[in-house]
Amino acid sequence: MRFSVIIPTFNRPADLDRCLAALGRLEYPRDEFEVIVVDDGGGVDLDSIVAKHRNQIRVTLLRQANRGPGAARNHGAEHAAGLFLAFIDDDCAPIPEWLGALDAALTRASDALIGGRTINAFPGNPNSAAVQLISDYFRAHMNRDPERGLFCPSNNIAIATESFTKIGGFDAGFARPAGEDRDFCDRWLASGRRIVTAAGAVVLHYRDMSLRGFWKLYFNYGRGSAVFSEARQRRSAESWRFAGWRFHLGLVTCPLRKSLSPWSLYLSMLIVVEEVAKALGHACEKRARKQQRLVAGGTFAGR
Repeated sequence: MRFSVIIPTFNRPADLDRCLAALGRLEYPRDEFEVIVVDDGGGVDLDSIVAKHRNQIRVTLLRQANRGPGAARNHGAEHAAGLFLAFIDDDCAPIPEWLGALDAALTRASDALIGGRTINAFPGNPNSAAVQLISDYFRAHMNRDPERGLFCPSNNIAIATESFTKIGGFDAGFARPAGEDRDFCDRWLASGRRIVTAAGAVVLHYRDMSLRGFWKLYFNYGRGSAVFSEARQRRSAESWRFAGWRFHLGLVTCPLRKSLSPWSLYLSMLIVVEEVAKALGHACEKRARKQQRLVAGGTFAGR
């Protein structure tokens, strides 16, 4: 078997149903891929949802106690039969050519981590549009050379199963859905391997985001960045370097450089919210981890 497609999921049955339906429409030989759904300790019965798609695709449902998406992906990989692993999130839906595009990229660069493109499925939602804009800006900055990239998010990647095992999978210490993909890419690059972009491997991201959800997303990203920075410093005695004020100013003003419409102004305001949320999340996580170390070391953290 060529591919094992792994989907971590947590209490999003409708999203999972849509994702599995899209996988059933893939233009790829059915006997050359399997789908592994990993329920990360959710409280929703997924058996009926998975069962309705078994006439279209080979799909297995696994369960684990809630440990985060990184651990769920690792759990799925442990049961995978495919030569390659393809990871997608439950709130994403691949286009029919998705797996074929990943396969073509891996055929050309089997030793690389392949990252596809993610497109916002709710362009009329300003919060979702801002998430897409921020993601595109960051990825363009990190992957100027599509053959020598620095980062790709874990909702659309493919990798040789053997290489995934050698690198140690995702760090299960990232309990929240934030930071584990940055850590994985950092360890991947440190091992001397490449990250390659496959522009034709497209998934639609169905994240109908509220303002509250937008804040929570980037606050948790900030918390994840603190965990990542600490993990990186343990590995290499070097924390992740600040991208620079020009980078962040360019992000905030990016919508305004396209137009001065009320829509663009609101997107810029949302990006300011994102910057504040991430900074606060980072600071809160650093403080919490410092207190944990003080308590573990026998020092009363309140002094």
